[in-house]
Amino acid sequence: MAAFTPNRSNGNVTLAQQKEPIMATNVEIRQSAREVIDRLGAAAVDYMHNRLATLEKDGTPQERDQAYRLLSVVEQMLEEES
Repeated sequence: MAAFTPNRSNGNVTLAQQKEPIMATNVEIRQSAREVIDRLGAAAVDYMHNRLATLEKDGTPQERDQAYRLLSVVEQMLEEES
C-alpha cells in the first residue's frame, strides 16, 4: 500500500493525488503474469522483452521495475508449466 501523505487543507488525499509511486503487490504481479501467459502462451516472454525495450526509452523507473518483476514471474511460471 502507498505511503499516506496528508493534504494540508483537509488532512486527506486521494490515490490520484499521491506523489509516491504505488508498486504492484506480488499477488497482482502473479495475476498479470497469468493473464499475459493465457493470452500469449510462450510468446509472453518475447512480448515482455519488447515491452521492456519500450520502457527503457520512455518509461519511468517504477514502470521498468514492475515490468522486470512481471518478466521474472512470467519466465518462472512458464518454466514451472513445462
